[in-house]
Amino acid sequence: MQSPSLLYVTACVFLVACVCLSMTNARETPAPSKKFLSIWLSPSQSDPHTAGIEDIVKNGGGPVFSPHVTLLPLTTTLEDWPKIEPLLSQIAGDVEGVINIPFFNLKFGNTFYQSVILEAQKVEPLMLLAAQMYSSVGKYFGPSIPPYYPHMSLYYGNYTSETTTKITDMVKDYGLLNVGIEFDRMVVWTTDDDVPSWIFLGDYLLGDPVFRPNKSG
Repeated sequence: MQSPSLLYVTACVFLVACVCLSMTNARETPAPSKKFLSIWLSPSQSDPHTAGIEDIVKNGGGPVFSPHVTLLPLTTTLEDWPKIEPLLSQIAGDVEGVINIPFFNLKFGNTFYQSVILEAQKVEPLMLLAAQMYSSVGKYFGPSIPPYYPHMSLYYGNYTSETTTKITDMVKDYGLLNVGIEFDRMVVWTTDDDVPSWIFLGDYLLGDPVFRPNKSG
């Protein structure tokens, strides 16, 4: 029969081992980053320029993502979806169908999400939609919303001179500048700092208030 002092020492050793194991597991399995809702416009699959845009994003050398024009990145999560969805439904239903957006300039910047972009013309239907989005849903963005800057990203992250040459040539070959590209859907994604983990939640056809959830995953 073990003495009380020996039992006490054994129990202390066991507790210390459990704490160490817990700390090791915490280091090995970091907490997942929080995903936020983002609202975009997506180019129509029937537009002849969409395939070229997708090719640039896929083969440009950066993270692969769904091509889009951001309407509003939100600092809110799925917990607020029941409050946000009716607002988006109203916005989508108020749009008078497809929006034709011309892009006038290929720009190379120095921020991750705007490193290589096509700058969009501020056509009235797009700016009215953005204004309605800011007015109706902007409170979920945060206390200060930057002025709306319409653009479409082609590449995320740092780039080399080879990257700029490649994308410049592809944009020219696909004829993406000074031509209107049709956008027919308002899409909802959850996003964070890990681009491959972004999740497509569903979309609205412009002019239709019915949300179409993503049923593929």
